[in-house]
Amino acid sequence: MTMKRKATGFYGEDVAARVLEKQGYRLLTKNYCIRGGEIDLIMTKGQELIFVEVKTRRNACFGAPLESITVQKKNRMVRAAKVYLCGKEQQDYDVRFFAVAVYLNENDDVEKTEICADILI
Repeated sequence: MTMKRKATGFYGEDVAARVLEKQGYRLLTKNYCIRGGEIDLIMTKGQELIFVEVKTRRNACFGAPLESITVQKKNRMVRAAKVYLCGKEQQDYDVRFFAVAVYLNENDDVEKTEICADILI
């Protein structure tokens, strides 16, 4: 992955975190990684624990951002979430999986964001 793509991904994650925070979510962790899986953002709101995949695009050459979240990616998210939960004190959280699409223009300004809740359904 090129440095520009990586920087774009981190920028999109920051944007997504701010958008969710404005909706009352609180950021717990960014870029949680295990062998064979990764979660971009882990957030909480009330009794909900939300695992978030962020996709950032400048154009539609590779399709819409949310279309790129495959079944395999969802399975890796679930695996990473299980590991994360095993390492924490058990609380009565409702676990949810979100995806956030961040659309940038050619100047890297945010044109729009989309939140897709419950992507595993």
